[in-house]
Amino acid sequence: MIKKQTKDSGQNRIINEQNSTKVKIDKRFEYNISNLFYISMFVLIGLALMVITLSKGEAFKYLIWHGETYGIFPDLVESVIHARNGNPYEVTAIYPAFAYCLYGLLNIFIPGVYTTSMDIQAMSDVPSTIVACCIFFMFFISAITYCICYFSKESISKKVMLLFIFLVSSPFIFMIERGNTVIAALVALFIYLMYYDSEDKIKQEIALIALAVATALKIYPVIFGLLLLIDKKYKQAYKCCIYGIILFVVPFIFMGGIRAIPQMISNAFSLNTNTLTGNTGFGYGFKVNLTNTLGCILYQLTGNYYFKALKLLVCFLVVLSCIALFGTQEKWKKVAILGVIIIIIPDFSWIYNVIYMFVPLIFFLNTNGKQKIRGINIIYIVLFILQFAPLPYGDIFKVEGVYNNMNIGTFFSSLSLIIMLGLLVAEGLLCFIRQRKLVNKKI
Repeated sequence: MIKKQTKDSGQNRIINEQNSTKVKIDKRFEYNISNLFYISMFVLIGLALMVITLSKGEAFKYLIWHGETYGIFPDLVESVIHARNGNPYEVTAIYPAFAYCLYGLLNIFIPGVYTTSMDIQAMSDVPSTIVACCIFFMFFISAITYCICYFSKESISKKVMLLFIFLVSSPFIFMIERGNTVIAALVALFIYLMYYDSEDKIKQEIALIALAVATALKIYPVIFGLLLLIDKKYKQAYKCCIYGIILFVVPFIFMGGIRAIPQMISNAFSLNTNTLTGNTGFGYGFKVNLTNTLGCILYQLTGNYYFKALKLLVCFLVVLSCIALFGTQEKWKKVAILGVIIIIIPDFSWIYNVIYMFVPLIFFLNTNGKQKIRGINIIYIVLFILQFAPLPYGDIFKVEGVYNNMNIGTFFSSLSLIIMLGLLVAEGLLCFIRQRKLVNKKI
């Protein structure tokens, strides 16, 4: 009897050990949304590297500007040159004065006389310019690293992978090559979105200032102030407006005076119009917006871009999006809707603006990362993958007489943004209608 019990207990111990091992394996290889994202992204990054290697670097041009250009980091260098002028808006500058005050600090490190846009190439050849620009980007990349480590709820290993994915993503590569400063606005926007609904008063105040900074750098992030109104944080919204006005208006004292504001607006509209009509010769290869993407498709089918009709469609979508926000419950969805809006509104929105979607991606992984791979979340994570994956696989639509044709990477990134906005708006509108019906029944 004792031997039988001993034998049974031994068998039970072996079964328990097998079950324990099985549980560990299941946890290690859990089939969830988070793992699907990381595996898919690394597979696509690996394929991109293989294609670039086999093409001897030729395929890499589909991830960076390959038309006429001036020097390294041209967007940043041009802004630094504009900041040297007493009134940068006389030479087609489009950023708020606060941005030029910030970028102008780099002039401390750059000797010489460079005051016109024609000096971009000469200034780019100065070694101190290269060092100053690298320091600028290293500072903000470090800030993004901190944001990922602090705000992401993923494991440490996945946080490292998330940072790597960000640094080799299609929008980041194009941003670095162009030297665009959208990363500065992204850091400020990141801080705002993490703290605007915090119960800590100090963090709330930091969030409001951060949104004002993002707006004073790129203007379009101002739309994220709608989150304060949706949450009925009217006092905070009022304070944020005060901060925004101060940071937007006061720096103009040092950059052409208050009278330069209308000129800045005029310059921005001129660039938008020229880009829309193709007068600049930029082409369609790296622009992610509805008018550009759907316009290219319609051109291939009919020979016409239908720009005016598409602009009306954009306006219609923006209105629907604002209504949908009041029915949207999950934070990542609200942030994603607003993120897509600020990307598709301007017709000169380039693919580097897609880095704004990195914030809703982190929120999405925090909320749904541990869920099983099923339902609409599969669609959402695939759309996020298409927005960030490097796809150096050639052109899909070609237009004569322009620098860059519509390439595959830009097309899928832009199309995924449009599809995501459509899904989120539809879902938000349905929730909004249901809420209204419930309110009417109670009345």
